[in-house]
Amino acid sequence: MNTPVTEAANVIWTSPVVNEALGDYGRIPAITKACDEWSVEGVNLRHANPIAEARLSPLSFLLLWGYRKVSRFDHIEEPRALFEHHPYVMREVIMRLMMRDTDGLPIAARDVLEAEYMEGGACLFDVIKEAYRDLGVQIPLGNAALPVELRDSNTPITHEEYTRLKECHPEILDEFIRVSGLPENLRAIDAASVIIPQRAFEGVHAVCVQHVLATQIPMFIAMEEHGLDPTKVEIIGVPYSTNYVTQHALDSRGYRIHTPLVVDPNDVSRAVEDALIPALQRALERSNKDGGKILVLDDGGKATIAIHTHFQESAHRFHVVEQTSRGIREVIALESSNGLRTRVIDVAHAWLKSHEAPKVGGEILDQCASLMERINLSSRLEGAELAILGAGVIGLGVGREALGRGARVTFFDPALLVDDEVRASLEAEGFVVARSKPEALRDKALVVGCAGERTIEIADLEHMNHQTVVASASSRDVEIDLSVNRSSHITSVPLLAEGPGDTRFTTRVWRLPEKDIIVLRNGFPVNFNGRLETSTFESIELTRALMLMGSAQALAGHEPARVALSLRWQNELVEALGLDPHQIPNAVARDRFKR
Repeated sequence: MNTPVTEAANVIWTSPVVNEALGDYGRIPAITKACDEWSVEGVNLRHANPIAEARLSPLSFLLLWGYRKVSRFDHIEEPRALFEHHPYVMREVIMRLMMRDTDGLPIAARDVLEAEYMEGGACLFDVIKEAYRDLGVQIPLGNAALPVELRDSNTPITHEEYTRLKECHPEILDEFIRVSGLPENLRAIDAASVIIPQRAFEGVHAVCVQHVLATQIPMFIAMEEHGLDPTKVEIIGVPYSTNYVTQHALDSRGYRIHTPLVVDPNDVSRAVEDALIPALQRALERSNKDGGKILVLDDGGKATIAIHTHFQESAHRFHVVEQTSRGIREVIALESSNGLRTRVIDVAHAWLKSHEAPKVGGEILDQCASLMERINLSSRLEGAELAILGAGVIGLGVGREALGRGARVTFFDPALLVDDEVRASLEAEGFVVARSKPEALRDKALVVGCAGERTIEIADLEHMNHQTVVASASSRDVEIDLSVNRSSHITSVPLLAEGPGDTRFTTRVWRLPEKDIIVLRNGFPVNFNGRLETSTFESIELTRALMLMGSAQALAGHEPARVALSLRWQNELVEALGLDPHQIPNAVARDRFKR
């Protein structure tokens, strides 16, 4: 049943992003009524406390309170004059409330608000809570005592909530584990567990740079069944992906786990390195005492680079498993320069991992569409113009999925300019291959960076249209130059947050003098949003099974080398799962095309 508060919340969170301040005045009765109330009450926006005693409806109170917190509107006396101002103002007001830019106003509980703003304060609390509960919109309640209430498994908790709950109410985190449905076993991992040697992880120390997501739990449980001691394992969570319910579940099993809090993707590498180097040092010290082997699960080559930079003399002691193409490129670069000093199992180019690319491509497009819908931009792919920067594994996965959904897809990758065979193959599939980046960016509704390196610079924005949407699909965290957020020449305005107190995944609009550019999820890889998994457990379990087998293979050898994942084990896994090899995408073209 819709209450007045619920109706107000619905209006707030479904109001279109339009090119006028409150373009819904005169069209949506609730907004019209709220603004008319201001005039009837004689509200003066320049007054020091214009709403302390005003008898306003919840929506009217919320809007007015929000406008008072946006300082540049303070000079406006006539409320209707607000309708003439720049775009996105309604979302900006709400987002400023959400991002705690509230001059210290404690939105801690109804009684605090009621004491400061009387009935209006209670109404504001109700509006926020109703929107939060009924619409699945996650509202950071400023300095609130957390949590306000339990949420379902589709709603991630944030770093701030996790930290506070762990200190004050760990039993609530335990309840989150219970209601979230975290898996303890998955079919592919169970099958891989039978294939690898028994007790393969006995006495092993491990350092892992990993996405802390739900399907990691059955992988680590399988390792425990083969002798792994969780207290000998340190996990550094990739800052933009950690699900904190999963982190608590692993912590409860005895794993030492740390996710650095990072807001800017450009700071991720340094934050991970700062956590990683001491973890590698501690593992080496423990190994020196008991002789145990050291397993390293790497992502993007971060650990492998750290080993070769800081532990050259002991590099042969580490047994590494790498799961990303970007990480393997880093390994190849080490081979070409000073030589590879450690053993690395290449899971990234395992033929079974190619099974993942189309699914990841679909997830990336689904996330882009979902976010675009939430800010009232067209998410229709049929007939839409897309640019994909980077034609590697993920880029091809996104491109083929988009092409299958009816989009017109343009690729740009410098390597395509010198590889006539691959370029001709892509054009034969129906793609456009641009000769320059400006050509690729022109007249596009959506631009997706997939190269694993910087592809979108500030200078590139001039080649984009008004309201072009930019997203990262990279396994790395450097795809987009986010120095715009600190620029004095371009205004960066938050439009949408993912969670209470959320600072990681804020979708923003960059306001240039002549256009707006929308950047999804703060420039982090768009398919990561802090939830249990990027998609279904089944869509990623095969990769986790390959990592399990790669870990056992890494520990079984000693010589420094880059080694392919055991083809025999992959074939046994296919047979055990009853997969049709012909249904797994051919990776030959991908392997031939290396940038």
